[in-house]
Amino acid sequence: MDVLKLDERDDWLELATRAFRYDFHHLPFYHALAQEAGEGEAHLFVYRDGGDFVALPLLLRQVRTMPCHDESGRGWWHGTSVYGYAGPLVSRPDLPTSVLEAFRVELAEELDRRQVASVFSRLHPLLEQRPVLQGLGELADHGQTVSIDLTLPADVQRTHFRSTHKRHLNKLARAGATWEYDPTGAHLEAFADCYDQSMRRVGATSSYDFGLEHFRRFFDTDDVEAFLGVVRIGDDVAAAGLFTRCGAIIQAHLNGTSDRYLPLSPAKMMYDGTRLWATEQGATFLHIGGGLGGGEDPLFNFKAGFSRQRHAFVLWR
Repeated sequence: MDVLKLDERDDWLELATRAFRYDFHHLPFYHALAQEAGEGEAHLFVYRDGGDFVALPLLLRQVRTMPCHDESGRGWWHGTSVYGYAGPLVSRPDLPTSVLEAFRVELAEELDRRQVASVFSRLHPLLEQRPVLQGLGELADHGQTVSIDLTLPADVQRTHFRSTHKRHLNKLARAGATWEYDPTGAHLEAFADCYDQSMRRVGATSSYDFGLEHFRRFFDTDDVEAFLGVVRIGDDVAAAGLFTRCGAIIQAHLNGTSDRYLPLSPAKMMYDGTRLWATEQGATFLHIGGGLGGGEDPLFNFKAGFSRQRHAFVLWR
């Protein structure tokens, strides 16, 4: 078991991008954002067996209310995951049982050595992570997420849209709304404004107040391919979303809609335009996530109108 930190970002990045499938939540730049925000110290726990590996990213936070259990003075720690979907990475999907079992034993011993008293992580709905962690703690279903199957022809994808979504898309087209691919972040300030307006409307907590600098970092790194999906009506940005591409996965990270254009529901065109572009790029999934806290709330209901494809959102404790 090796443990990488952010001063070994090149090794971390190389390992993550060699995984069978990964997402931006696993990458060092995103963990650096979390660490700088005070969410914990970023670690990548890596078990290797020949050419195979299992890698688990965690943020470790000191539990200041718990006394030290020995004379080392190091105290106790809590492990958690970055905002979004993380969990373990594997070198291939058919790892031998012996490798998985050895990973669990080595991880438990390393966490104990570091005095990590508890661990909580959100798992990635598109990665098969349950078998990696099975028998180590508790795995609990916590709702569902939605993705659009981009392997289907684009016109077939649209047949899975809810009828009201299709009507709103037609209305947006008649209003002159257009979708724009922005790979440079030229519209970042407009996106940040739309995002802030959306967070105020729903009364979001301060934990969702990421700020322009957070968004800009997605475009200042070579770790990941980021882009904005922008809906314009005339000269105005009516809605915009921050998306990433990691191999087969297009991930919808954050989005926002202008108060002025909310009645037209331009976010529907934001997702529709993005899935058309992503299909042309040969991606497999456009993952648009679930409801707040994994619940089947109005946000989940909105996203469910784009696709019939569902994924289990699992928490590991």
